[in-house]
Amino acid sequence: MVSCNNESPDKTPNLESENTWQLAYDTLSHNFITAIEAGNIDDIMECIWNSPDFIFVNEKGEISRGWNKMKTVISGLIKATEWRKLTINEISSFRFGDAVYSVGLATWNFKLKDGPEIKFNEVWTDVAKRIHGKLVYIVDHAHDLTPASKLNINNKSSKSS
Repeated sequence: MVSCNNESPDKTPNLESENTWQLAYDTLSHNFITAIEAGNIDDIMECIWNSPDFIFVNEKGEISRGWNKMKTVISGLIKATEWRKLTINEISSFRFGDAVYSVGLATWNFKLKDGPEIKFNEVWTDVAKRIHGKLVYIVDHAHDLTPASKLNINNKSSKSS
């Protein structure tokens, strides 16, 4: 089982050194991608701040708040797809206090259940912060570089056309 638990043995990660925080962030990103590709909702959600204050901005610019809402979004993606592949093509990140700010480009490939394979590119921004001794995403913003009308995910009106 992959987990986004990146705590040190004493439960207090030392994110003060540049190498240590980068390793913690790289581990968080790796575990999130691995969990997405495996379709393991519980492991994905381990990477997300379990708070009603978590912020997610989807590819249409709609803002959702809260861990529960994000779990609904992730569950919809997992249930709608047979397989998923997420590749980070570019990333720039920096630390500010106990948070890591990142922006990058990614490519999603997936197969819709009873549908086509889809590939799209996104630019994304996220913020990860140490909460209760572990680094988790507190903000996730994804901007799809592919017109959303072509994706047909969770878009019931497009199935009937």
